[in-house]
Amino acid sequence: MKADNIATAIEDAHLLLQYVAENGISIDEHDLSVLIDTKFSYRDGTLNAESEQSFWRSFTNVTHAIQPVTIRSLKAVHQSRKKNGKPRASDVDKIVSRYRISAVVLLIALLVIQIYLIVGVTAKTKSNELFARQEAIHAKIEEVKDLKKLTDKDAKDDQDIGLLQSQYEELEKKQNANYELLKSWNKIWLTFLFKDEYEGKIIKYCEVDYKDHYAALEDEIAQVKASLNSQKAPTSSRSRRAGSAAQGKIQQQEELVALQEALREKRFRMEHDKTQNRFFLNTFSSEYATIVLGRYVLPLLYGLLGAVFFVLRTLSKESQKFTYLPTTKINYRLRIPTGALAGLTVSWFFTGDHLGSGSGLFGFAVAFLVGYNIEILFFVMDKIMSQVIGKGSDPKDVESRPKSQDSQKTLAEGIEVADKG
Repeated sequence: MKADNIATAIEDAHLLLQYVAENGISIDEHDLSVLIDTKFSYRDGTLNAESEQSFWRSFTNVTHAIQPVTIRSLKAVHQSRKKNGKPRASDVDKIVSRYRISAVVLLIALLVIQIYLIVGVTAKTKSNELFARQEAIHAKIEEVKDLKKLTDKDAKDDQDIGLLQSQYEELEKKQNANYELLKSWNKIWLTFLFKDEYEGKIIKYCEVDYKDHYAALEDEIAQVKASLNSQKAPTSSRSRRAGSAAQGKIQQQEELVALQEALREKRFRMEHDKTQNRFFLNTFSSEYATIVLGRYVLPLLYGLLGAVFFVLRTLSKESQKFTYLPTTKINYRLRIPTGALAGLTVSWFFTGDHLGSGSGLFGFAVAFLVGYNIEILFFVMDKIMSQVIGKGSDPKDVESRPKSQDSQKTLAEGIEVADKG
């Protein structure tokens, strides 16, 4: 045994005795005397083979007395001192700090995404509601106008149409405000995809049809203007022909006004179609974005958060009981992605189409719980598989099954028990 190795063992024995004293654990007085005497004997240089044998026997006895605590777990939890006297963070303190920061970041991310999702769902639902009400009022206005035309009444000063138009304008203001909010909401996730805001477009053949109508109306307007400009102003000395010419000019002016109104209406219709297309693009894209966030991103983050909380709780217990081992870090690292995937998996069975639905909120809660305790998911999966295999198997086949398969099953069960431990 090398001198530096026995020195390390003596320091470990001192750490064991410190733990025993702090936690009031009873040990054999002979073992206590041997461990302390060995420390001073090594320091004085009088340590011999017989004393070292006694040291190792007593060291083993004390180690058994404090199980499941081990030297490695004590070192992982114990805070050593630097050369300047300041305490050095232990391994468990470092890993707890790391997972604590991860939990805080995840909580902030979940809060931001949850609020962002609620705003998007509310804005989308409100836009659909306002648009449906606008279309209903617009249909009523057109219906009243058609009815007035049939009865040869002027629809401009009609009180019913005025009331409907005022309601339509009020809804339009609300829709514009809500629509700006929806566009701003879409702009955030479009930025992450390096895409610009949506621009209103219409179908190609509709655009060609609009342009043809524009050209035809503009030609007719130009012809009417040319005809009006070519006519001379009638004098008072002209007879009946002058009166008919004036009447014709009035008709042409009325025709010009009607053509200009038709052109404005056509342009308004084209812009309306573009605006409507842009509205549907923003509405549909926001719906797809809320589905992705609600069914995939949030459940995965809730499962991840549950796994981080499980690791923090386990580390807290192991730190208090001095049972943490550095080798368990691999278990925690594997726990994080498996918890996230488990949360994503179970959410498919519970998450509803809308965030406000009971199934959607319940799905988030289940994703968190399964991420925290992933053994629930494994238990359900094993239960389902055992039932499926049990129903499809023949009892004779089970009886005639080789013993090697039974041994493999026993081995698998042993591995599962070890993993749980």
